[in-house]
Amino acid sequence: MDLFPLNLDDLINGRTVESIRIEYKTTFDDRNNWQTVATISAFANDLQNLNGGFVILGIEATDGSPKLPPIGLNKSELELLQKQIRGACTRIDPEYQPLIIPTVYQEKDILVIWAPAGDTRPYRSPDPRDPATSCYHVRQGPETVKARGDIERQLIELTARIPFDDRRSAGATIPDISPILVKRFLQEIGSDLLNITPTPQDVDLYKSLRLVSDYQGVLIPKNIGLLFFNERPDRFFSGCAFDVVQFGDDAGGNLIEEKRFSGPLDIDVTSVVDYLDTLTNVQIRKVPGKAQVERTVAYPYEALEEAIANAGYHRSYETTAEPNKVYLYP
Repeated sequence: MDLFPLNLDDLINGRTVESIRIEYKTTFDDRNNWQTVATISAFANDLQNLNGGFVILGIEATDGSPKLPPIGLNKSELELLQKQIRGACTRIDPEYQPLIIPTVYQEKDILVIWAPAGDTRPYRSPDPRDPATSCYHVRQGPETVKARGDIERQLIELTARIPFDDRRSAGATIPDISPILVKRFLQEIGSDLLNITPTPQDVDLYKSLRLVSDYQGVLIPKNIGLLFFNERPDRFFSGCAFDVVQFGDDAGGNLIEEKRFSGPLDIDVTSVVDYLDTLTNVQIRKVPGKAQVERTVAYPYEALEEAIANAGYHRSYETTAEPNKVYLYP
């Protein structure tokens, strides 16, 4: 059985995945089969590098939003539907098969088709208007469209190079991924993986989260797995750390303190924001003639959080050796 890492309720209601990465359909039949395959192919092409998307069968949509409770699928037809979907997806070229997860939501049977970004993109699939011909499909907002002109060129150029976070990490091994950090992450997002019996093996969790890649029969961690699920990712990527440097208000602006954060990337971001919040956040001023004070927030927490998150997440760790630096001046 395929392991599904997300919380189903959060997924369906668009709380953990952007709504443009989810498409709802009542079923899979002759009326929509090739359109569904085109959408799967578009998610696999992943033009925007959003890591694919999901097609959920058994739920009707109104203006792109799920109409609940779901209408569901006939339980006796679930196995047949899966075979039909897999058969139709054999028309995708190069070969690509999504993960199909049968599950129950609000007492109704549904199918979740998970189509992550493919390793051998770009993919061609049958044109829904003329299934005898094939073309490239991409997602533009909430729609699946045929890639034409500049969009087709961008797709071919973009997918010719695997994104850094999705590449295998040379020299890393499976023990470099911390199962404790992985399970804590799954706990934080309310993943249903933690409720499976029997308990999945650690390596199965890594596979379901796409943290590892198979190379000639050997599982190797991807860069994304080391950035977020290794206790010291700076050993692999020297720039994956934060230095917070505080200067004095004397004439020379002498250094008061320099503090380094070098844990998993997401934990670093949170730790740096909390640290800065304690140093800079509140200024107190007495109101003249009154027995009260005014408290002024120097930097709103949300602004600090956005600035540090952008610095940590929206930069390259491929070649840059310098850590993220935060300078504090009086």
